[in-house]
Amino acid sequence: MIDFPSLLNFELEKNLIKQFDLPIVIENDVNAALLGYSSSFHNRESIAVGLYYPMNFPPGAAIVINGQILNGKNGLAGEVKSLPLEAKWQNYPRIPIDIEKNIREVIQTIISMYDPDRIILYTNPEMVSSNQLKQIEEELRVIYPYIDLPVIKISTFFTEDYMKGLIVRGLETIEDADRFIGNDEK
Repeated sequence: MIDFPSLLNFELEKNLIKQFDLPIVIENDVNAALLGYSSSFHNRESIAVGLYYPMNFPPGAAIVINGQILNGKNGLAGEVKSLPLEAKWQNYPRIPIDIEKNIREVIQTIISMYDPDRIILYTNPEMVSSNQLKQIEEELRVIYPYIDLPVIKISTFFTEDYMKGLIVRGLETIEDADRFIGNDEK
């Protein structure tokens, strides 16, 4: 799902395929970042969630299950700005949002829905500090006293993970094309 204003209602993938006659993969930023992060783990049989809180823009999320991005039927999986929570992201940044509260609510929702092994919070320390994250974890322990909470960590390596994820997606696309071509010749 493309939500970049100048690309709304523009069939980017279809137009690129037509122009270049090559396999094209369009991937959103947080999906690529979490895929890059997850590719570092040898145990791909897990659930990882990435939450991305950029400055001056609404958050997004990605879910990787057993090494595969969960996109959903319409590519809507991870659109946390649409959750029915107090924060009204359509008015942000004009109307301030309690980021810490929103992160806690989103993490609680993610834990209840996906019970992940780990949650990576991509943001900068100005938005949420490690002390604030510890407070969020303490509140989550009260809500979920009967489970081992997922590992929740703040990462400032969004760009590095994003680039690694693009490489992983590109290699997967090439491997898929090779299998398709190989099967076509048999």
